[in-house]
Amino acid sequence: MQVKKNVTKEVAKRYQKVRKKEKGRILDELVALTGYYRTYASWLLRNFGRKIVLSGREGRRFIRGQRKTQEEV
Repeated sequence: MQVKKNVTKEVAKRYQKVRKKEKGRILDELVALTGYYRTYASWLLRNFGRKIVLSGREGRRFIRGQRKTQEEV
């Protein structure tokens, strides 16, 4: 796992410096090296160096089949 992270880190530095045409080749290279899915690999390369905060969604509250509104909470 650490090897994949290191490879991704090095490739991401290169990826952010090149034009769109070369980005496809770099993405293919990363997918071949790591085995990541192409969409996940492109997401990793696009968001490298950014702080990503994934927050949980608060679900709706129900009372006996009725939705509870914010005023009732």
